Amino acid sequence: MKLESPLQFLEDKTILVTGAAGFLAKIFVEKVLRVQPGVKKLFLLIRAEDDKYDVALNVNTLGARHVVEFAKKCTSLAVMVHVSTAYVSGEREGVIPERPYHMGETLNGVSGLDIDAERRVVEERLEELRAEGASDEAISVAMKELGIERFDDSNTEKLRVAAMEGGVEGDVFYFDPKCIDWGHYVTNIHIPGIVKYVFKRS
Repeated sequence: MKLESPLQFLEDKTILVTGAAGFLAKIFVEKVLRVQPGVKKLFLLIRAEDDKYDVALNVNTLGARHVVEFAKKCTSLAVMVHVSTAYVSGEREGVIPERPYHMGETLNGVSGLDIDAERRVVEERLEELRAEGASDEAISVAMKELGIERFDDSNTEKLRVAAMEGGVEGDVFYFDPKCIDWGHYVTNIHIPGIVKYVFKRS
């Protein structure tokens, strides 16, 4: 198989970008549009600003599995790239080691989020609402409220942080992305703590 340059590979390709409003996806989309104007189509998926808890829980905890299952069903998929932060450090001082963490182990020593227990909470609440004859709109509102109640925040990024670390408080990034020299950043900055998975069909 002849290896192509990334520019050649992207020419006349259709690309699906999930999480397109995310930190890394914005960089990726900008770079593709800047260096390869010959890309055929870009499909950008952006989450709702106020996700329902049941939806947010499934997307943030089972999303990678669903992406792989979807990719396996694509008949003419050339490449699938999954990029995700390896872990979230929260607010910490000093050197943050990048040692491997084992299932259930967290940075702060607090037990991690029990995904199965959270899914049971969601399913039980949905069953209650349906038994009461709640409308779709009432169910949607109730699921949003359940997420806020369980995590004291409607921001699904913090839900992901809680799922990975057992409940980190505060935002990870306190800066304005417009102040970054994106050209230099994208081409010259190594980003530690990023896990990249590339799947190619033979």
